[in-house]
Amino acid sequence: MATQTHLAHKVSQQTKILRELRAAMQSHQTNLRLDINHLEVIVGCIAKSEDVQVVNYLSEVNLSISSLRECLSTLNVHWRIFEIKQGELDNA
Repeated sequence: MATQTHLAHKVSQQTKILRELRAAMQSHQTNLRLDINHLEVIVGCIAKSEDVQVVNYLSEVNLSISSLRECLSTLNVHWRIFEIKQGELDNA
């Protein structure tokens, strides 16, 4: 009986930690999306510059922003896979 109580307590702790991890992950993903959007707006403003040196770097900056979006998408996919696998473990 003590073993079941101990196990139930551990499961409860792990569930709480997983909920906190999910909330933190969702918050970080939202913040990353907003940060990327802000970068795009800033780059859009800079793109209106008539300074040739500034304009020359815009393609590199746009490529970097695309890379950030791709990383965020990959993170989202891996997170979804984790959640699915976690759900399968919870249901087992």
